[in-house]
Amino acid sequence: MNLIKQGILKLVGHKRELKKCYQSRVPEGGSVVDIGCFGFTQYKYCTNQLQRNFVHSGVDYNNLTNIPTDFDFRRADLNQGKIPFDSSSFDFVVCSHVIEHIVDPIVFFQECMRICKPGGYIYIEAPSERSIYQKGITKKFSKMLATNFYDDPTHLGRPWSMQAFYRLASYHEANPISVGLYQSTLIRVVAPFLKPIVHFFGFMTAYEFLVWYQCGWASFLVAQKPA
Repeated sequence: MNLIKQGILKLVGHKRELKKCYQSRVPEGGSVVDIGCFGFTQYKYCTNQLQRNFVHSGVDYNNLTNIPTDFDFRRADLNQGKIPFDSSSFDFVVCSHVIEHIVDPIVFFQECMRICKPGGYIYIEAPSERSIYQKGITKKFSKMLATNFYDDPTHLGRPWSMQAFYRLASYHEANPISVGLYQSTLIRVVAPFLKPIVHFFGFMTAYEFLVWYQCGWASFLVAQKPA
């Protein structure tokens, strides 16, 4: 199932806007910070798949282990204080599925703006308003998956529509270069046939994937800080 999922990810252009930033907006050797870097996903994606040379940093609530030797990790509770980096430090600020866990998302975005260099970019991804209309997980609970916004008890406040992301950037005089939903026409066609099958056999990771790309479960924002 994992090989099938990886093949489908390539077909649907998984996180295409994030990839575009790494490939064409962040300079070679540029500085990248991953807000919520559990698993070092962004670091592994850049070094293993894109094979691009960036200077990586990150912050997470958890006290992480197995930190890459060339990775600047800092532990912090972002609901209790500032992002622990200096102002104007990064060419690219990545925040994937973090803002929905923050008590004050407006202040959090201001912090992302603060640590971003003038002319740099901010990428934010979060559950969209469509996530609240999907049926929640009903089996294999130990996998900690989510097909409904409220499946995760640490989600706070609200989901994020494209309009909300656009306004968030505009209110802070950032240029909202791109807002959208991660959705696939291919998945919308095959999901009605595949979802009952994978759910019946308990392939819940595949089921979650189908739900997300069928409905546009996640929304995103790419914003540029004024130069």
